[in-house]
Amino acid sequence: MTENNEAQEYSIKDLVLLSMFLPGMAQLAMGHKKKGLITLVISAILFVDIIVHTFLLAAPVFGAILAGADPQVDERILDPLKSLLIVIGIVFLVWTWALVDTIFAARRHKSQAGLQR
Repeated sequence: MTENNEAQEYSIKDLVLLSMFLPGMAQLAMGHKKKGLITLVISAILFVDIIVHTFLLAAPVFGAILAGADPQVDERILDPLKSLLIVIGIVFLVWTWALVDTIFAARRHKSQAGLQR
């Protein structure tokens, strides 16, 4: 089966749903392997980064609670929080780009398939 035939099996709605849940999967499904893999790797790295920053943010809070003290808002909390917000913003941009790219690539593919018939 060629790459063009594989992409025709999916509707634009299905591709958008794929991209919503896992950015890069729709690009892979359409046969854009390089773009899909790059997007998947970037998404995975950002996901791990969010987990790390969440633990860095939670560690001083839980440490203070376990020690019986009130958690204090200081640089140990604010620095990871700032970084976490930046990473979440980058994730939103990557996710939005993947969705928009999926829609345009699927429409372009659909119109090209219609011209070839």
